[in-house]
Amino acid sequence: MAETKRTGGGHGRNHGYQRPKDMKGTFKKLMGYVGKYKGSLVLVAICLLISSAASVATSYLLKPLLNDYIIPGDFPGLFKMLLVMGGMYLLSSLCSFAYARIMVHVAQHTVAALRLDAVLGAAWDLSRGKAAELVASGRVQVDYLPELRPDRHLHEGAVLSVRGLGRAKIAEIGGKTKKDRVGVMLLRF
Repeated sequence: MAETKRTGGGHGRNHGYQRPKDMKGTFKKLMGYVGKYKGSLVLVAICLLISSAASVATSYLLKPLLNDYIIPGDFPGLFKMLLVMGGMYLLSSLCSFAYARIMVHVAQHTVAALRLDAVLGAAWDLSRGKAAELVASGRVQVDYLPELRPDRHLHEGAVLSVRGLGRAKIAEIGGKTKKDRVGVMLLRF
């Protein structure tokens, strides 16, 4: 067979990921973007590590379970080992559930104005017209009080409840974009 030589394409050394020149500064800037969610992010990392470690530990316990308890017929020891493995699986599941709940849907959106219909549309990916219909139908509450005006101005920390869709909170209001839109960070739960 003749050898073929590849030319062009592919991933060279100078393409793809490159390490930042100022790693410490980049990390600080990234932590600035994360803002008040730093504690939650650390807790998620800890839960993720515990969940992963417990899953790996249960996999490694299978061999001693077979060799030391099942084959020799040590049923009291087998029962204890199964309880330990069950606890490890439970710990893994609880940590997975915890980090999933902590990392509830957080989304960054921009809206033309901090009107109720615009923010509802951004939170649930609806048109402003559909959001206005939800408000007019009486399915929407702002800060746990019914609201019938789609043009109501909202504030940071406002909790929006839509019957049948869930709740969202305006976690943070950012600055204006070049197109004069308002940045809004929404937390859906």
